[in-house]
Amino acid sequence: MARLGQRYLVHLIHPGLVRGTPAELLVHGTRLDTWDALNLGEVDVVLRHSGGAVVRGATLEKTLGHWYVTITLPDAGAWNASVDVRSGNGQETVELGELFVAADAAALARISSPAAPAGAIAYLFESQWPLGMQFERVGPGSFREHFEAPGRIDGQPGARAHVAAPVAGLLAVSHGGSWPRLGDRVEAGQVLARVETYLSASDLVGLQALEYQQHQLRHELDLQQLEAERNLSTARVRIQTATREVERATRLLAGTLGTQAELDAVRADLDLARADESAALASLASVNRLRNEHAEDPGVVAPAFDVRAPIAGIVAEVTVVRGESVEAGDRIATIVYLASMWAVAEVPEHELGRLARVDAARVRPRGLPVQIEVSAPPTHVASSVDPTTRSVDVAFSVPNENGALRAGMLATFELITGTRTDVLTIPEAAIVREQGRAVVYVLHDGETFVKRRVRLGARDGDRFEVLEGLAAGEVIAVTDVEELRLAALAGSGQIVEHQH
Repeated sequence: MARLGQRYLVHLIHPGLVRGTPAELLVHGTRLDTWDALNLGEVDVVLRHSGGAVVRGATLEKTLGHWYVTITLPDAGAWNASVDVRSGNGQETVELGELFVAADAAALARISSPAAPAGAIAYLFESQWPLGMQFERVGPGSFREHFEAPGRIDGQPGARAHVAAPVAGLLAVSHGGSWPRLGDRVEAGQVLARVETYLSASDLVGLQALEYQQHQLRHELDLQQLEAERNLSTARVRIQTATREVERATRLLAGTLGTQAELDAVRADLDLARADESAALASLASVNRLRNEHAEDPGVVAPAFDVRAPIAGIVAEVTVVRGESVEAGDRIATIVYLASMWAVAEVPEHELGRLARVDAARVRPRGLPVQIEVSAPPTHVASSVDPTTRSVDVAFSVPNENGALRAGMLATFELITGTRTDVLTIPEAAIVREQGRAVVYVLHDGETFVKRRVRLGARDGDRFEVLEGLAAGEVIAVTDVEELRLAALAGSGQIVEHQH
């Protein structure tokens, strides 16, 4: 007895059951979050008789993933079995169905064990757990109708821009910047380079005259600075001398050896020296201010114009080198905007009738292990049919933040035209192809599988519609199906009894 719950796969093995006779039951458990053996927690077997009796037995794990319990059932007849699991993946009660208890040994002998289905494949839990074998319950769900088309990845309109020289001149690096390189990310308006314009003879004479005037100004400022520094030094010496004379005249006057007139005279000399110091400091500050104002004068330079990026993006091409002579309008670089791209499906002419229903798409760029889901109608649909390919370009805007998409890449498209409900589907990973036919492996019991041929319908992403061969509620293996195929070939469908 095996059932796939929401959190656990539970498998119960029991011998022939006789009323009043102890029997050992074995429970296998698989966690559905890790698809590993259930080896921690608590596992209880609960049996309910139709007459109302309830027997609960707490199991004890003897070996990895194997839980044992010995129970005695007091009544014959049908008992409903369930298993309560409390472990790391949460708590769940898994209903297993009915088992039958015979009244005595003679009645048990008359009960025939259910026969294994033809072609059954034994694959024990000891083999399933190391692989992490996974299962899925087949059930109805939504299914998106679509048709396929080839296509490509393109840049969006306006996503490519050429950077041109604004004037004729020589190319130079921008102030504080570096020369643009392939792959550099730039922002709109960012300065990429400078163009220094050419000078005519008259312009050169004028700029040289200006440089001479600047030279003369710097020379005059140097002389003024020397004069101000000399005056400042003289004034400070006079201040020191006058200060000592004032102190001396003050002592003499206190001792009646000097006069007030002598003290007043030396104080006047001190005040005059301090005034000269202030004037020298003011003159020196004025010189320094003028010098700073003209410190940035570059001398004889040609007028320069910034070359700015017209759009944000990646530098895709640089066609010139630093110091090269260019004319106005010459291309310097090319920038492409890659943050979003156009995925362009080339819809065949015979599919145009379905185009109006397209409201989403899946895009698989060739060479990339990704599938792009587009949940919006086309951004653009061409108004004419290409005369060579007999197709119509249908464009979808797709994100490209990591820059993996490149213009010119080929791609395949699934153009979604609608959704159906209550459709049985199975994942592609569950399907094995044998002689051109699709085969799946159905879980018959916890360690027994049955190979089943199925007829598939349309495809939706990595899932296929099932038209025949499976019913809702059946459980199939969805990983390691090749291992089951090899087990079927090795065992030729023979059932191996579980040994513990």
